[in-house]
Amino acid sequence: MEAGRISFSYTTQEIFTLSVMAKATAFTYHPGVCNIDSAGVSARRKLGYIVAVTGVVVVVGMFVMHIEPVFRAIAAAGFGFGAVLNYLQVKEQFCVVNATTRSTEIDLKKTKIVNDLYKELDLKKRNAMIVRASLIGLLCGLVGLLPL
Repeated sequence: MEAGRISFSYTTQEIFTLSVMAKATAFTYHPGVCNIDSAGVSARRKLGYIVAVTGVVVVVGMFVMHIEPVFRAIAAAGFGFGAVLNYLQVKEQFCVVNATTRSTEIDLKKTKIVNDLYKELDLKKRNAMIVRASLIGLLCGLVGLLPL
């Protein structure tokens, strides 16, 4: 190595990942920050709406059928968690499933992440998002405890 020059070496998988990310899409993977592109965001937005609407219908139906408050609370918390988690994934362009499977997503196609530091950063972000969604989901569960 000559003075003043730095040498980098990449694995074949890292080069492939970088070339895929350099496509015409505006998405760039940032470890622990974002791991899905606009197509992934759109899919999670739709899923979030479906979960939220289904949750409202189910919980209202449980009120109408005079189901016990504890069961209403469980349903409200579960649907609340799902809706909030999808909202967070859309807002932050980060998929918790991708972090769990240690992959990134471009045009709804997954690419494995090979760098251990990147995997660790994604897992930290995933855990933080799950905690936030769980806490808000529990707050949503309080709706089920309301009297008839």
